[in-house]
Amino acid sequence: MMQISFEPKLIEAIIEALQPDFGTSIKLIDIQLLSEPDRRNKVARLFLSSDSQKISVIFKQSLSDNTQNTEEDEDIHARFVRDYCGLKFLNECNINHSIPKFYGVNHVLRFILIEDLGQGHISLVDSLTKSNPIEATSALIRFTKSLANFHISSFERLDKYDELLLSILPNRDTPEKHIKWHQNDLIPKFEWVCKKLNLTWTKQLEQEALSIIESVLSSVDFFVLTHGDICPDNVFDHREKNELQLIDFEWVMPGSALLDATYFRMGFPTCWCAKKLPEDIIEMLETIYRETIGDKIKSSQDEHKFMQAYIDACGFWVLRSMLFVESILEKDECWSSGPVPVDSLWRPQENFVRPRLISRLEAFIKVAGKHNSRPNILIACEQILDKVSLLWPDAMSMKLYPAFMA
Repeated sequence: MMQISFEPKLIEAIIEALQPDFGTSIKLIDIQLLSEPDRRNKVARLFLSSDSQKISVIFKQSLSDNTQNTEEDEDIHARFVRDYCGLKFLNECNINHSIPKFYGVNHVLRFILIEDLGQGHISLVDSLTKSNPIEATSALIRFTKSLANFHISSFERLDKYDELLLSILPNRDTPEKHIKWHQNDLIPKFEWVCKKLNLTWTKQLEQEALSIIESVLSSVDFFVLTHGDICPDNVFDHREKNELQLIDFEWVMPGSALLDATYFRMGFPTCWCAKKLPEDIIEMLETIYRETIGDKIKSSQDEHKFMQAYIDACGFWVLRSMLFVESILEKDECWSSGPVPVDSLWRPQENFVRPRLISRLEAFIKVAGKHNSRPNILIACEQILDKVSLLWPDAMSMKLYPAFMA
């Protein structure tokens, strides 16, 4: 029984897009809607037959904005193109099944068709928010290896990705545009925070912040296609196969591999499911990551180059955190949480924002101080931490994920 209906034009386009992989006899049997009605993407599982063989694929469509806002529609189209280009490009790389297989696309209707990774979406959220540290650690290791393979696949091949992106999105953002946009977005907010807290804003501090942004978005030694939103729920974990696939490539962009690889240290900075990992787990995962990319990305074997890129990536996430300081200065916010398993220990009523800022300041201070790097940003972060600690006496750094709380 079909749970939802698609227009005949859409069904015809889906069948046409799937024919190169599944043949001309393919027919749509059933549709299962997976996304919520108010989501920006429509996601569904399609059940099909081809030469009497039953198959299923995932349909993902970027929905147009109903407000007819041209700028928003351009943003929606850009997300769709990045999602498609990321999948298409990476499927042509040797990536050890670290992402779903790509089957088809329709640019006019803005949909992609990809491998169905399973009826139940088991992600890192499941393991990190339950009470089993062994399972959580195993899942994190699978995640780390998949992330490393993801980065290896695009290293020294980004010209191919840019060719694909350019063929569909002629006005795509270049690395130079990315750098300028982030500098114009982040530096004024960083300056505002410093001045609001009565800290001295200097040209040296500004130049160091500008340098961090340029470093991570035009990295020579670690320049790869970054995921940009590598969160616990943006993966499919298959414990029984010892596999894990990364999903959702709407925010991919060229940049330093360490932007993704410092998610462990910086508390998964773009994610709703954000907590801390124990220090020994962070160090183990980062060692696995570095060893996995080592043969391909040779600069990872150079301690100085690796640590400078690592510290700059941490600094970038601190600068990104300045974007929400104004909204929590007077009163903390509790951000919404996504779905969790029934036996999860996650407490959505405690998903506060101030602990995120405190934790990221502490993390950057630790790594930059240890290596005596980025001294102006380091001093500013120490001063900001001192100020907010006085302003928010009840706020603490983030707690550990539930799996590691025992």
